[in-house]
Amino acid sequence: MDNSIILGGFIWAPAIKYKDEILEQLGQKYELLNYKKYSFVSFDHLERVIVKLYENDDVSMDYISNYKIKRLREYKPECINFFIKINNPKFSKAKHNNQMVINSIIKLKNKIRDKYKHEISDYKRDIIIHISDNQKQTNFVTDLLEKHIKKI
Repeated sequence: MDNSIILGGFIWAPAIKYKDEILEQLGQKYELLNYKKYSFVSFDHLERVIVKLYENDDVSMDYISNYKIKRLREYKPECINFFIKINNPKFSKAKHNNQMVINSIIKLKNKIRDKYKHEISDYKRDIIIHISDNQKQTNFVTDLLEKHIKKI
């Protein structure tokens, strides 16, 4: 029986110039299945995708609107979407929302953020990378890509 999970994620515009290094770091830890760069006609299109993405997360929409989106507006409306395969994932309950998450993914996101936050002026948390914490969020990302991004 295959005991693996596929998770989706995004490298946001401020970190795109480090995409090769970030994808390599992901690939050293997990199997990198694929990635694709999306360029949007306007930031409003990307903003709709970001809002939809975080509707399924436990992050405050005030934070998303007032900090993340505001900060990302200073960059080109683009992102890198990727999918990784994790063999034998170890799940635990998140303390703040009781959802099942993979601790190694949370640690990896934080490691990547810590490595590149000094390279980005006026760094705000979460403007480097997003990785779904569980299969439910990944399914939502896949649906988001199929229904929203391809229409833009």
